[in-house]
Order: sequence, then structure tokens, then C-alpha cells
Amino acid sequence: MLLKFIRWMYGYVIFEITGNKTERLINSCVREKINLWDIRKNKNCLSSRISINDFKNLEKISKKFEFELKIKKKIGFPVFIKKNKNKSWVLITIFIFMILGYLGFLRIWIIEIKGIENIEKSQILNILSETGIFSGSIRKKINIHISENEIMKKLPVSWVAINLHGVKLEVLIKEKIITPEMVQKNEYCNIKSACDGQIERIETYKGTTLVSVGDTVIKNQLLISGVVEDYFGNNYFVKADGKVFAKTKKELFEKTDLNREVFFDTGKLISKFKIKIFNLEIPISFDFNSEIDENYRAENEEHNFLCVNIVKEKYYEQKIKKIEVNIDEVKEELKEKIAQIEQEKFHEIDIIDKNNNFYEENNTLCIKSEYVCIENISKVEEILLE
Repeated sequence: MLLKFIRWMYGYVIFEITGNKTERLINSCVREKINLWDIRKNKNCLSSRISINDFKNLEKISKKFEFELKIKKKIGFPVFIKKNKNKSWVLITIFIFMILGYLGFLRIWIIEIKGIENIEKSQILNILSETGIFSGSIRKKINIHISENEIMKKLPVSWVAINLHGVKLEVLIKEKIITPEMVQKNEYCNIKSACDGQIERIETYKGTTLVSVGDTVIKNQLLISGVVEDYFGNNYFVKADGKVFAKTKKELFEKTDLNREVFFDTGKLISKFKIKIFNLEIPISFDFNSEIDENYRAENEEHNFLCVNIVKEKYYEQKIKKIEVNIDEVKEELKEKIAQIEQEKFHEIDIIDKNNNFYEENNTLCIKSEYVCIENISKVEEILLE
């Protein structure tokens, strides 16, 4: 894209050469360091593009080999200026845009953040703004190292890198992997029940088992003790370790409204424009008689040209319409919602039985899902010694 812009600024010629062995022309251009691009050959005819400055040298080479040289089109900024040299307003406009373009290249206009999953993008943008980085900030005044350090201090990230690519600033982030807190080796602990259940299987690695398969236990009941008796009858503390699997019962609940309303567009559209240059916003409106309220749906289109942003705001009028619901379809929706919650909450649990119960309450359809599961109910609790 940049190369195309540079070629347009210098100007170039689309030409066509006819003759025998036109490949000699290409070899001569290579020797003379004349740059050709977009070369196309068809029998005795060759077409290509060349800068305006190199075109005179090309004419000499074509005369030398007695080729017929034909200009098809001249393109670029110098050509445009030549055509409009008597129109002073055109030159003034171009001059203004060139200055705006130059000023635009001195600033940051696009901020791209990569690598985040749990951290909100707005948090990073706020920290960058506090350190002087925002859309429209001057590149020379940016201190990348300070911004990187602030992100490391204020957010749970293990690595951050900020790179500048022209008018774009790229923020690369690697979030910290939060590991569960572990009991230290020198601490003693018991294993207790995380919830009510009936024991199915016990795996004791260290400690004294206090329950048996088939026992019904309640939440916080001691399962594996960190107190162990040795061969001589002496008691000592250990870090209890093991897994206790039990049959448990769980419930999930979800509901949805049966009085449903949908929004539809009436066809009425209000368009507004806004020009943003640096931190200055200039609103432009062609529809002065229409008022926009909460009954309108908004859509924005933004077009960037260096430091100038043109924002087109579209407002579609909407009305509310009540619709009849199909109970069977609503039930399927609720089942899908329950399945998603089930996947999030029970991904480490074996479900051996499931029962869905539907009922209506105050124009609301509810689902109550009951589960019988097999899960590891053991939880570690530290033994506090005074």
C-alpha cells in the first residue's frame, strides 16, 4: 500500500512496446537500473509501468532497438498538478491535505491489543491513557517502557511488549496463569467433605481414613485425618492426602419470559456525520427536523484518512411488536441454556442421572434440572497448631 502511494506521488507511465525480441528491452532496463513493474508480454507486444523520471531513458532504449513505444496513460500527483495548475483552490486543498497527512504520520491513530482473554480491553486502554498513549498522541512523546511497567504493575500479566508500526501501536500481552493455592510442605492438614454425599470410592495416600464406602457424609465432615498413630501408639501430624469420591445431588435452575417482544425497523433512517481531526470533533447534520430518542437503533461507520476520521452515524427507527411463543421451542432454548451452564460448572463431574422439570410461573417458563453425580468431594483444610 505504501509503495503504491509513493509511486503515485512521483508519478508513473503505463506504456506499450511493439517489436521483435522485446525481452532485450527488459535486459537493457536491468543494466541501466531502470525499474519496471507489472510487466505483461503478448507475442510481439510488451506492456509495463515505469516512473516518469525513468521514461526518458526508456525512450532512448526503444529508439536504439527500433521498438515502437506508445504511452497508454500517465498517472500520479505530478500529472494531477499539471492538469489543475490554473485552479488555485485545488492546489491549496492539496497543500492542506499534505500538511494534515504529514502531521498525521507524527501521531498514533490505531491501538491494537493482542493476547488478552480475561482482562478487559478498557483496563489496558485506561492505563495507556494515563501514561500518555491514546488515539491522536504524538509518537515522539510516548515512553514505551513506562507504559509497559505500568501494565505489569496494575494487571495480572506475566509479559508485555509495545511496538510502534507507523500510525499503529501494537500491545502484545501474556496473561498470568493463576494457579490454585497449595498447602506448603511444612504445614499439616486434614481432608474434609466439600458437600453432602454417599461415598463410592476412597483413595488414601497419606493420613488416617475415618469413613467407609457406603457411608453418608455431610458438608465439612472429616474424611481423612492428618493425625496418624504409629506402631507404638504415638500420634503425629502429617499432610493428609487422598481423594474421596461420592454420589451427590445437584440442581440447576433457569427461566425465560413467555411475554416476548421483538424490535423491527420501520424504514425511517436519520443520518448524521462527524469529522474528527486530532481531538477536535465537528458535527455535521443534514436532517434538522428529526429528533432521536430511545426508539432508534444506532449504527456507526468510520473511515480513516491519516489524521482525519469521518464518522457516519445511522439511526434506524424501531417499534415493538409482541409475538406468540411456541412452548416446545422455548423448552428447547431452556435446555440449551442449562446444557451450557452444565458444561461450565460440571466439567469435572460425572453425571449418572439427570431429570428436567418444566413449570410455568407468572408468565415465565422455568426449568429445574436435578442431577445425580459422582465427584471428588475432598477438600484440604489446614490444621492450626497453637
